[in-house]
Amino acid sequence: MPSSVQEALSSTEAAQWKEAMDTEMDAIKINHTWELLPLARGSKPLRVMWVFTLKGGTEGEGGEKLRFKARLVAKGCSQRPGLDFGEVYAPVGRVQTIRSVLAIAAARDLEVHQLDSTTAFLNGALGEEVWVQQAEGYGVGGASSRLFCRLRKALYGLKQAPRAWHATLKAALQEFGFKEGDADPGLVFKGEGLERVWVVVYVDDLLVVGELSRVQEVKQQLLEKFQGKDMGEARMFVGFRISRDRAARTLHISQPAHAQQLVETVGLSQLKGRGVPISTADRVGAAGKALGEEGKELYSEVVGSLLYLSTHTRPDLAHATGVLSRYMACPTEELWALCKGVVRYLGGTSSMEIIYGGVHAHTGLVGYVDSDYAGDTADRKSTSGFVFLQAGGAVSWGSKKQSTVSSSTTEAEYVAAGLGVREARWFQKLGGDLEGWGEQGKEGGWVGGAAAGPIQLYSDSTSALSLLNNNMISARSKHIDVCYHVAREQVDLGTVVFTYCPTDKMKVDMLTKPISTAKFSLFRAGIGMI
Repeated sequence: MPSSVQEALSSTEAAQWKEAMDTEMDAIKINHTWELLPLARGSKPLRVMWVFTLKGGTEGEGGEKLRFKARLVAKGCSQRPGLDFGEVYAPVGRVQTIRSVLAIAAARDLEVHQLDSTTAFLNGALGEEVWVQQAEGYGVGGASSRLFCRLRKALYGLKQAPRAWHATLKAALQEFGFKEGDADPGLVFKGEGLERVWVVVYVDDLLVVGELSRVQEVKQQLLEKFQGKDMGEARMFVGFRISRDRAARTLHISQPAHAQQLVETVGLSQLKGRGVPISTADRVGAAGKALGEEGKELYSEVVGSLLYLSTHTRPDLAHATGVLSRYMACPTEELWALCKGVVRYLGGTSSMEIIYGGVHAHTGLVGYVDSDYAGDTADRKSTSGFVFLQAGGAVSWGSKKQSTVSSSTTEAEYVAAGLGVREARWFQKLGGDLEGWGEQGKEGGWVGGAAAGPIQLYSDSTSALSLLNNNMISARSKHIDVCYHVAREQVDLGTVVFTYCPTDKMKVDMLTKPISTAKFSLFRAGIGMI
């Protein structure tokens, strides 16, 4: 990949790179991104540089044709807070929101289309005065020119560029009649019932979901307002590969390319996979010979990639990666062997998907909460786990080590219930934004407005259920910190309902501790992974 203009224009693809640079400059002119003026007194212009990339041409880009792309980027590292930038935060759609919207689309056979705003940041109006140098190869006035570019709108590389773009896009969507979601500012919606349409915003990628006529209308409005590309039916969004079986009314999400790339990075592509990420025979702990600097760096890289997969499309990796990430500061050879075992499991299941929908699927939401007991042999803390299912597939999950030591299984399960309830409360707010499609699920869960009913949660601890459903104090519970009583409060308010689930059907057991291969496969299929 060229690292400079000279290198790009002297390569065998010089014509393609020059065309890409011209396209970028044309977009800057069309958007009136800057004006050429003598530098104001006391101002310091930022330097700019050309960045060259190739896009498409791989499965990871959804089968796109190979494109040459050149981007003029400001060196935002030279910006000074309070002078040429202020607030920089810009929200994006939560991954749980994306999965929930896709689950509803599958169950209701809605259209899922994607837009790519090709010059997103160039549309963002700036509130600060920012100066940059002229672009190399496109200068006006020659080498001795005293003209500089005062920015009217953002350039890529500016610290405030994402925020400026989000503000501009938000204003346009409000003009089109959209309302920002209460649970997630990255989700906007308009219309009621069959007319409802949602847009999930993730920087410059937009996912538009609804009936075909409404989706087409929204896409036309956005493309008239901003320069972009209609990607048609979504096939790749924020790292998800999306595929559909319209006859079966199912939607599948996966990340096979990323998984396979990780397996090859570790050098395990030729080895046989394993049945579980961590087996019941594996011993986890900090004892052992410490890895060197290179080994430590590779361990961090691999665990980071596993965490990325486990939070997007691979809930089956959540417990294993949670355990491995506890030792990022001081990994040992034994932990590295354990890490490679997880990657071996990934290699054998790289094509695994979460499947939503089906002819008889419901959009109702149902959750499972569980905990092991004193599973960490070093400090005897327990691990909480939860999973929420919608349209037959997992839309939210978590595996988290508890912050305090529990003195009984009752206490550990009670703390885990609190973790699940906090996630349920967020889904309750999200339900208000998705309420065009809310309905009572076959297991009692729901997604809809506040009046739709309580969210159904399952636990396999009868003693914890007694504490949740009855305002009682006992020797086993009198010491439990008040912060964990949020679950009981929500039960009293009627926002959640807890019901007993037998341990052999507790799907979230796989997120709290190592279990047998047979049980792991059963629970994995139970959360929609095939």
